[in-house]
Amino acid sequence: MMIAFLGPAGTFTETAAKNAFADLSPETFQPMASIPAVLEAVAQGHVSAGVVPMENSIQGTVHVTIDGLLSHPRLEIVEEVLLRIEQHLMVTEQTRTDQVTEVWSHPQALAQCRAFILDRGLCEVQFDSTAAAAAELAKQQRTDVAVIGPKSAATEHGLSVVQSDIADVSENWTRFAVVRINRTEAALPGVAPTEKNATHEASRFAQQDKKTMLVVIPYGNFPGVLASILNVFATLGLNLCWIESRPTRLRLGTYQFFVEIQTGTENDSLQTAISVLEAYGHGTRVLGSYERSVVSS
Repeated sequence: MMIAFLGPAGTFTETAAKNAFADLSPETFQPMASIPAVLEAVAQGHVSAGVVPMENSIQGTVHVTIDGLLSHPRLEIVEEVLLRIEQHLMVTEQTRTDQVTEVWSHPQALAQCRAFILDRGLCEVQFDSTAAAAAELAKQQRTDVAVIGPKSAATEHGLSVVQSDIADVSENWTRFAVVRINRTEAALPGVAPTEKNATHEASRFAQQDKKTMLVVIPYGNFPGVLASILNVFATLGLNLCWIESRPTRLRLGTYQFFVEIQTGTENDSLQTAISVLEAYGHGTRVLGSYERSVVSS
């Protein structure tokens, strides 16, 4: 079994992946260069599962993830990992903080620490990941540059953390999706979860509530179409905990809606809601039914 995650090593996604699959050995985890690469590796059966970021409490939805899930009909979300994000300032061993004029990191990490950066008048340089920024600083050994990222990146690349938890908002959380080939195709060689892991996943979340992600593609673009869709869930007593609109990519001004319902697919009311929506002519697709684990960074 191989688990793909958004790399390189030392990212928050790696932390989430290793918590989701805590019983697996380190060599099981395979970093990938991008979110589409992770999803494609899972869809093609090259790995057993993938872990990708889905939403941050400050920066919002990671659109490349939800768009990618929609473009891969074989994939489904099987677990959600909620990780508290702590951003730290790290430098090379020979650097004094008063020498630093430039800060490197992923765009989301920079945005999450905007006040810290502005207060110090630092110039920003964007990288594909926090770990990539840390790796480059370790390579160049510059004394005028700092990196913002997780402690794991500092440890991985031999940098020193000089200031901890510098994000503008202390309650900074990201939820990650664990993605597999959907259960109807899980008999394919090399992609099915082992009996041990399936039992492990079931027991971990026996006391927690499920959620289901559903995509609704409206029939037509008439006034009140979204309200009519939401009314179906409200009438059946189904609580929506997340909603996001995304372009259909068919023509300008047409959208599809991602909704997260606070129940599992085995719920009769949810099945009724899907049937009613389809009877109205709307398209639907379940992207997964899953539970959440909460870990620290």
